Amino acid sequence: MEKSLIFEFYFSLIGYRRRQKDLFLSVFCERLYDVGKKKEQEVSLSEACECLKVSEKTMRRYLSLRKINGKKVSGVWYIEKASLDLFKESKCKLLEPSAKSPHQPEKQEIASGINLHNLACYRLFLAALGQFNTMDDSEELQNYFRVTTRQALAFLGAGYVGYGRLKKINYEASRGEMGKLLAVIQSDSELMKRHSIFAVMLAKDVIPAFGPLIKKLDARNQKSEQLNNKDVKSV
Repeated sequence: MEKSLIFEFYFSLIGYRRRQKDLFLSVFCERLYDVGKKKEQEVSLSEACECLKVSEKTMRRYLSLRKINGKKVSGVWYIEKASLDLFKESKCKLLEPSAKSPHQPEKQEIASGINLHNLACYRLFLAALGQFNTMDDSEELQNYFRVTTRQALAFLGAGYVGYGRLKKINYEASRGEMGKLLAVIQSDSELMKRHSIFAVMLAKDVIPAFGPLIKKLDARNQKSEQLNNKDVKSV
């Protein structure tokens, strides 16, 4: 009786171990499948940088701002491929030119005849902005550059459509905003390395282009003042 109980217990133990082994193998296989599946859905930090053509510093900032989804395990980033593709697609859409309507002419002439491209400083500033990529700068600096650039363009437009002394005041304000951009970039060696082309274009081409424009306005204002004085004397 005792021997039969011992054998029964022994065989039941073997069966239990086999069941545990089968359970372990099934769980292990499922885990392997999940890991393989996750690897297909995730990319490394270097692969993500290569995909977006940005530096690791910029990519880490995107991850910290949650513009791209990812997780950090033991100091290593695992980035969701779907989130990366979505971000890249949205970024490409922003860079694409807007589709033209079939009824829209290729060139639209402004009815009022206002065209800032007549200003050399405006054309040169737009050309310089084409070399100004702030993707690797901090968010605070990006906002500052964006606001200052808009202010420079706004004052430039106000000077172009202004009248009398207001033209000179707005042109000088626009030149001052561009000077701010140049001063901030030149104050930091890292910024100067990244934006050297933009800084050189500002210093050598854009800002000096305001000189002849303002001199011309000074001469015109002086002439109008002389005419006004003559009119007053004649009265």
